Amino acid sequence: MNKTILSIAFCILSTIRISAQTASETFVNMPDTILPYLVTQQRKDLVELKKMEPDSTATINSGLGNIKLTRLTDSILSLRLSEHNSFELGIISPDTLYIIKTYGAPLQESVCTLYSGTWQKLRTFDFADTVFEDFEDSCEFSLVSATIGSSPSELILQLNVPLLTQEDKEKINGKTVQKYIKWNGKTFN
Repeated sequence: MNKTILSIAFCILSTIRISAQTASETFVNMPDTILPYLVTQQRKDLVELKKMEPDSTATINSGLGNIKLTRLTDSILSLRLSEHNSFELGIISPDTLYIIKTYGAPLQESVCTLYSGTWQKLRTFDFADTVFEDFEDSCEFSLVSATIGSSPSELILQLNVPLLTQEDKEKINGKTVQKYIKWNGKTFN
C-alpha cells in the first residue's frame, strides 16, 4: 500500500517538475527523435553558450554544419539549423508546447506540432489552408512559413507563392504578405 502511494506521489511530482520547465530545460530534455542529429549534450552546450552571452548567437558545429541558437527566453527558443531550415520551440502553458520546423529554399514552408508537457503529440498544423486577405482566390499553390511572435501564444505566418500571375505580383508589389494568429486555448487561429 505504501509503495503504491509513494509511486503515485512520485509520478505527480515528476509531472509537475516537467511541466514547469523553461524553454531551455525543455529543449535539453526533449526526446532525441525530434532532432536526431542534435544530441542532448550538444543541446545543452548551445543553451549554456547562449546564457553566457545572451546578446550573441550561440553556435556549435554538428555533423550537418553550424547550428545557431538565435533566441532564448523562458518560453521561446529559436534555432537556425542551416541556411534554409529553422526550428522553434514555444511553451504556451505548463502542459502545452509546440515545435515549428521550417524548410525550403528560396521559399519556405512550416509545420507546427503541438505536444503535451510530457511530449505526447497532440496535433500537427501545416497552415496550407490559411486564408490571406486579397489572395484567397489567386493562389493555387502556396507555401506558408511560420515563426513565433512576441509571445509563444502568437504566430506570424508569411505567404510564400512560387507561381504568381502578373496581376498578383502587382498586388504584392514587394510587400511581405503576413498574418498574425493567436492561441485560443485549443488551436491557433
